[in-house]
Amino acid sequence: MKSKMMIMKRVVLAALATTALTAGVAGQDEQRTVRYAYIGGVADAIVPLLGEHVGIYSEHNIVLDNILVAGGTASAAALVSDSADVTHTSAATIFPVLQQGAGIRFLMYNYDIDYQLIVQPEIELPNAAAGYPQSLTDLKGLTIGVGGRGGGSERYVNKMVEDAGYAPEEVTFVVVGTGVSAVAAFQNKQVEALVALPPVPTLLGDDNFKDMVSLETTQTQVYNPNFLFTTFSAGTDFLDRDPELAQDFCRATRQSIEYIRDPANTEPVSAFFAEYLNLPIEQASDIVERYRNNFRAELTPEMWEGMKEFSDEVPEWASAVYEPCATIASE
Repeated sequence: MKSKMMIMKRVVLAALATTALTAGVAGQDEQRTVRYAYIGGVADAIVPLLGEHVGIYSEHNIVLDNILVAGGTASAAALVSDSADVTHTSAATIFPVLQQGAGIRFLMYNYDIDYQLIVQPEIELPNAAAGYPQSLTDLKGLTIGVGGRGGGSERYVNKMVEDAGYAPEEVTFVVVGTGVSAVAAFQNKQVEALVALPPVPTLLGDDNFKDMVSLETTQTQVYNPNFLFTTFSAGTDFLDRDPELAQDFCRATRQSIEYIRDPANTEPVSAFFAEYLNLPIEQASDIVERYRNNFRAELTPEMWEGMKEFSDEVPEWASAVYEPCATIASE
């Protein structure tokens, strides 16, 4: 009798163990959703979209719910309202929102600044030879196309006109969106100047605009190579709900950045850029070759401190950065 009871006990224990193992495997295979708010038609939004396309996020059991938003302020608002979990946007856009007590934390870096300031071909630039920032006096009184009000492109112009010694109120901002909508606004003469980011210069063609501030000037004189342009940020509600998922998102995102940067992946990356930006493959390949090294994951306290040169609103690292993801990004 005792022997039969022992056998039954072993059978029950084995069944329980099998059930637990099966549940564990099912849990590991379960796809988890991350809501990603992104700005359409810009290169710095592409990392998670491409990573999802080539299967990197699925390797981490992550499915993206991709939510198109109008600009940087809208993406920040999506985190604050908990209608999105993560976004990419300008660090300078998030800083003032954090100062107001918003529940947002920085996860990792994303992409170096790629802005140019262009003007219509017929616009005279009598101060161009003076160099930056004196050349920006030619911008006075012009209408300038920006992606959205209060975002990174407007802040870029504000800094330049202040460097040149006059007030931002002496120019007029017009919201033109990004990508093809910005191209259309410029081609239709709705604006005299435009903050252009990829693929806008490629779509316009070099003969159809004048460079007032080149990409090189933007990266070395307006800002510097350590300027935090766009970063990945998350809402604290999401981080509190599922910190493991947040960290897995960061691992997948870092892996996606490494995939883009690897020259061995030029062909599939160019093909995805072509589809995403609606470009011929030749133009997409040019953009990939020109900008792929703009993508960077690492976020360090030294980079953070460097932002204090450009903004009075930089919060403390300890309260504004989600350290587990910053560590993953910088390993």
